Amino acid sequence: MKMARYWALLGLLGVAMVAFAGCGSSSNPKCGDGIVDNGENGTVDLGEKCDDGNVIDGDGCSSTCQPEGCTANSDCSDDDMCTTDSCGQDGKCVHEAVTCANDNECTTAACDSSAGCVTSNVSDGTACMGGNGTCQSGGCVPTSGKCTSDADCNDSDAAINPAATEVCDGVDNDCDGQADNGVLITYYADTDGDGFGDPANSTMACSQPVGYVSDNTDCDDSDPNEFPGQIWYLDFDGDLYSDGTSQTACE
Repeated sequence: MKMARYWALLGLLGVAMVAFAGCGSSSNPKCGDGIVDNGENGTVDLGEKCDDGNVIDGDGCSSTCQPEGCTANSDCSDDDMCTTDSCGQDGKCVHEAVTCANDNECTTAACDSSAGCVTSNVSDGTACMGGNGTCQSGGCVPTSGKCTSDADCNDSDAAINPAATEVCDGVDNDCDGQADNGVLITYYADTDGDGFGDPANSTMACSQPVGYVSDNTDCDDSDPNEFPGQIWYLDFDGDLYSDGTSQTACE
């Protein structure tokens, strides 16, 4: 009986020792051992984020001990600057290759996984601008008589170019797509010919059109006798003669 109790006690101690050994890091930590080895709780840091005791994909914890499935884009970061990280509607991470845009024919662009898009200069002397220039230090240098800009809207007139000052002549001098913008003058209709314009009737032109004036203070452009500063004399008896009483008004 004592011997049976002895072996039973040893058996219980063995179970306790096995249970204790299962806590914390194993003697040979690895993915699939059931312990999340992430440097916490006495474990070594293998970069694991989960460990379900196997190395099978599709069960929520991948064969590399990383969570499967996502709820936000941040769950999908793979620390690769050459891929985008997004969480799809199906809960799976989507990684797409980054396209490095480059509109400079004297440089090339390539993606580095740690630095992202990186540009490099092509060899000096490489033809550019359709053969009208050569690359130097990452820029296209035009050959004699050529230029790198195609913004000239009238290459037959040296006075017309993007750097020109717009003047009022009906021509788009500065190549911005608009003629005379910012330099037109406002004129006002003078229908009654009294030299005073109607503020409600105007036009814009480079020079004064016929029937228009620069003034805009007429109070009645249908009556040549009504204008600012007009002096009216009192004719009380209606004989077309005044006693000299007057007033200045524009009604």
